[in-house]
Amino acid sequence: MPGREGGGDPKRQGRLSDGSGRADFAGHCTACPLRESCTTSASGRTVTIHAREDLLQAHKAAQASPEWQEAYTGTRPKVERKIAHFVRRSWGGRKARVRGAIRIATDADTRAAAVNWARLAALGVTRHGGAWTAAPP
Repeated sequence: MPGREGGGDPKRQGRLSDGSGRADFAGHCTACPLRESCTTSASGRTVTIHAREDLLQAHKAAQASPEWQEAYTGTRPKVERKIAHFVRRSWGGRKARVRGAIRIATDADTRAAAVNWARLAALGVTRHGGAWTAAPP
């Protein structure tokens, strides 16, 4: 980049039609005094810009707000726990227990249904006379 110690313009790989792009600084990284704090890659630093970089940055900024942090910390443990239940060792762990895409999908759907039924039972949700009812708190 112009004005940067040890560098000049990076080797440009350009922007693609979808708005994404990439720049390689390989030749400039070898003589740069800031290399140690910039990259650990043997081939030098590469910067990639996503096609929707503006949206990604807007979401990253929103994640810094206390409201977002509170909502996230309230939801994430529940979701992580359910994922852990889903991939529990007794149900095959993270590996497929069967062969074939259709059988694997059926197995995953069955495990998901079992996790959901277990959750409904823990919440006290039952079906009476064609309607779902929740247990009183």
